[in-house]
Amino acid sequence: MFPNPSSGILNIELPNKQKPLRLVIRNFNGNILMENHESNTILIDKLSRGIYFVEVTDVNQKKYFKKFI
Repeated sequence: MFPNPSSGILNIELPNKQKPLRLVIRNFNGNILMENHESNTILIDKLSRGIYFVEVTDVNQKKYFKKFI
């Protein structure tokens, strides 16, 4: 995931160059703020400054979690 910190576009790279099936951005409380399907990028310029979490689900339903600022 790059860049981190970011204020515009967040890019996601999965092992074996897979394309994410689903990207979810959550706030510190776990609430879903944004969701994107079948894309390696998500536009986060509307988010306020802070700490967020991205949940990525690949085509095999494996989930990856990462914190970003």
